[in-house]
Amino acid sequence: MQTCPPIDTEPPPDSSRRAHNKHAVRTSLLQAARQLFAERGVAETTAEEIAEAAGVSRATFFNYFQNKHGIVIALHDAHVSTLGLLVDDLLSEPLTTAGRLDRLFADVAATAATAPVYFASLTGELERELAVPAVSAARTEKLTSTLVRLLTPGVAAGEVREDLPLRFLAQMVGSTYISVIRYWRESPDYDITLNSARASHFLTGALAPGKG
Repeated sequence: MQTCPPIDTEPPPDSSRRAHNKHAVRTSLLQAARQLFAERGVAETTAEEIAEAAGVSRATFFNYFQNKHGIVIALHDAHVSTLGLLVDDLLSEPLTTAGRLDRLFADVAATAATAPVYFASLTGELERELAVPAVSAARTEKLTSTLVRLLTPGVAAGEVREDLPLRFLAQMVGSTYISVIRYWRESPDYDITLNSARASHFLTGALAPGKG
């Protein structure tokens, strides 16, 4: 995740005027929600306030999102997409697996430091769904698949162990990634910059060949 990833403001190519207008309204709602969530958190923001900030009616809000949680999911999807782009960037650079993990976890720390209210409230809302597989399974799978891509070059480079399935290793990286965010959100004294670096170092050692 990165701090306030860009929301797609470009309408679909060759879209009609109606589709263009719908895209513009949805974008305005997402931008307004992100700003309000950053200022006061998700719980303290209402759908009506989001609509007002976006310059549309309450009824219009509900034409685009079933409820406030729907807009939370849309913002989270933007973050997940940005995480995928971050992984693409890391794979395009001549980095080791350790270097890629360092950058991945440094990104988490930067997000938490730059937009703490927004990041804490957004991730807190989403974590409530983890106990509902029908809701969380697709989201978890997307994270796992992204981390499999991150680790794959390390196998050929001899930096990632092969005695355990790559998917399992990616799941362990994902679990650590989520745990760092959770501990930071739950404890005001948690140093996420320090512990993100520690998590990356720990995972680099755990992933290395010869650890079986």
